[in-house]
Amino acid sequence: MGLIATSNNHIILIYNSQNSTGNQARAYATTSEKSIFTIDTAKDTLTATQWVEVAEGLQTTISQLIDTKHPNFIQLFGNDEVKFDDSEWLKVLEKNPQLVSEPILIVESKYYKIANPSSITNYLDANNSEKDL
Repeated sequence: MGLIATSNNHIILIYNSQNSTGNQARAYATTSEKSIFTIDTAKDTLTATQWVEVAEGLQTTISQLIDTKHPNFIQLFGNDEVKFDDSEWLKVLEKNPQLVSEPILIVESKYYKIANPSSITNYLDANNSEKDL
């Protein structure tokens, strides 16, 4: 069992309320019949271990969770390509969670990076359709 408690009875949305994509993703997620547990990276923190779990769930690297084109990232690290190891990327995330590139939806034990907030309904609908079979 991971540190992020997934369940068949609720969905989890990791998002940032300080940007429109995050707020739109939250609005779409609330259309689910399941209860929603939100983690707002503008207010809530995830541990390094939880970020690793998210990256593993998405089958990606820690660095790919971070928006390196975000103005705050550029202000901190400049425009040149940054080469950090995983532990350094984790420190960036822990200190600057607003740099997460896109909202992350967790439905049961499946993780999804949400580039387009309306796509959340596809994941919720697909999950409901599987149960109807």
